[in-house]
Amino acid sequence: HTEVQFEAHQKVISMTSDKNPKVAEIAFCFRSQKILNNIRDKNEQQRFIRDTFQDFRWETPKVLELMSYSDDFYFDSATQVKMKSWTKGRVALLGDAGYSASPLSGQGNNLALVGAYILAGELKLAGGNYHQAFNRYNELLHPFVEANQKLGVLVNESFLIHDEVSKEVAEERSNKIMQEVKIAANMISLPEYE
Repeated sequence: HTEVQFEAHQKVISMTSDKNPKVAEIAFCFRSQKILNNIRDKNEQQRFIRDTFQDFRWETPKVLELMSYSDDFYFDSATQVKMKSWTKGRVALLGDAGYSASPLSGQGNNLALVGAYILAGELKLAGGNYHQAFNRYNELLHPFVEANQKLGVLVNESFLIHDEVSKEVAEERSNKIMQEVKIAANMISLPEYE
């Protein structure tokens, strides 16, 4: 896994390559006052990104040129979902639907898996009493979710800044974020269910 980033003026472009070194995944992150959820057409979304990053340096011009060839282009806002309760009646929300910490946090899978594990375990333990299971699900999961959402805010505030940062500042920031990831990941002791 390799990741390279360039950031300046409340914008970040991140390039990663996991399994196939010939394939790169690119993420464009930026702050915008414009409401972006109304832009649903792929060509319009790509035009918006090109306009937003047109003056960006590094490998950005080449990446913008190749963007239209992507077969898995995805455009969305980085948001959090905050709710007092993830259950109502006989319905329970899991993962991003109930408690997204933001794609910037990198914790979506962890939250979804832990949430599903606790919900399933509590439903079994409650022997059909979903009210009891849902109450425990909300009670056990809230501190874990809150810590991970705090991490999402930290990452957002740390990366989308006005000024370019030095390598030393970037490393210090990454170390702080990794410390917070460890804290957030350990905010819950998973119960053992049969």
